[in-house]
Amino acid sequence: MGRWAQPVLPGVVWCRWNETESVKRAGYGQVFENQILLDGNFFYKTSDHKKIERLLDEVITSNMCQSYCALLDEIGREVEQNHLRVPEMETDLNGYLSALFNTYAEVTGFWNFTLLLGDVMNDYFLKHTFADSSEDMISKLSPYARRTWLEDQPREIQKMARALRQAQPGITANQVTNAQISEIPELSARIDQHVMRFSWFGTHHWLGDAYNRAKCINDIANVIGKKPTIEKRVSKDGDTVSTPLWELLAAVSYWRTHCAEITSKVVFASRPRLTQCATRLSLTYEQLLDLTPLEIRERISFDRFDANLPPNYEERRTAYGCYINGKGRECVITGVDLQKLVTVFIKVADADVRELSGVVASAGKTISGSVVVLISSKDFVKFKRGAILVAPETTPDFVPYMKLASAIVTDRGGITSHAAIVSRELGIPCVVGTKIATQVFKDCDRVEVDATNGVVRKIGSK
Repeated sequence: MGRWAQPVLPGVVWCRWNETESVKRAGYGQVFENQILLDGNFFYKTSDHKKIERLLDEVITSNMCQSYCALLDEIGREVEQNHLRVPEMETDLNGYLSALFNTYAEVTGFWNFTLLLGDVMNDYFLKHTFADSSEDMISKLSPYARRTWLEDQPREIQKMARALRQAQPGITANQVTNAQISEIPELSARIDQHVMRFSWFGTHHWLGDAYNRAKCINDIANVIGKKPTIEKRVSKDGDTVSTPLWELLAAVSYWRTHCAEITSKVVFASRPRLTQCATRLSLTYEQLLDLTPLEIRERISFDRFDANLPPNYEERRTAYGCYINGKGRECVITGVDLQKLVTVFIKVADADVRELSGVVASAGKTISGSVVVLISSKDFVKFKRGAILVAPETTPDFVPYMKLASAIVTDRGGITSHAAIVSRELGIPCVVGTKIATQVFKDCDRVEVDATNGVVRKIGSK
């Protein structure tokens, strides 16, 4: 599935994606296998991919697209509502952790399912000529696309920037300051409401810093520094016979991105309770995340607060892997054991590769620039405006840096991926599905991103 670098706590939950009720319902009761995680790289059984292919084929050939779309929406709304209720719960710490981990598992299980289904649909639609190309698929999908929270966020910024221009015609980007904004009470209040709504923006996989007023004002300044944009409107014209197909693809595209937003919001809102848990174990919040949910709950249950850490705890903080053994227990591996499996499972790209092909997720002019490889939130400090963002895949915490990028390239994903959706919203050229971009390209490499033909070329080395 590509590399999704994250702490132990969420990584272990992802390995159990198949055990959730949401996946059992979405898969019509089919039994899927646990995933294996090795240093951020997730692997699933080929047989699971085949099962989803057969499921999709049955849905389409039996004219069940509309009913299956309704089922996915029903599951998605249910896991969303259950997870969003958690921060409002008034219960003891043990009860809170139980609810948080259980609902998080249901959302991420469904998220994993829609990730796999989205990839299968992308290939299926091209194979069966429902679309002539990825660009044609994007065109046909667009009228049915659903707006995610992180598509609303930049639109609200645009509206606030327009309001500022109306209040102070001729204002420049460097004049947009907190003091200047405070002189416009209505706009200042809108900013506070925006920050409250998107306080989790820029966080993901249980890490990242909160969105705040200063960041919001900086976003507005960045918009002021650009030419005003006209919002595009897309009508739902076209082949009504194939409409259910595209509505289904739109639903899958929406949930595979929206699930990430849901977990980001809830986990961020849960930080005070998680910090309370960490304090009881004499840990920081960040240190807590390198324990599994089971390890945390075993140490917090009832009145027994066991602060002893697993033997390989310190090694986990560098790199770890996870698999579920025959007894259903999580096995977190590190050191030599991890490296042996990494060597077997993960192929190293040829050092001579200078050109990669992928899928055009957001078309645009050819861009040349310097690469910054972002594997996790720890790498964000490296990113500078105008750089070409190269990542295994993007998630909500990447969005503030996607806004600054001149082009985006990812290892995995298709036209329904997070990178595809956000890059199209931002109007940034994007090529996804290159498989090995994060191995081939290094920080400061000069590359050329051809977002018309889906080609990324190295034109210079650091």
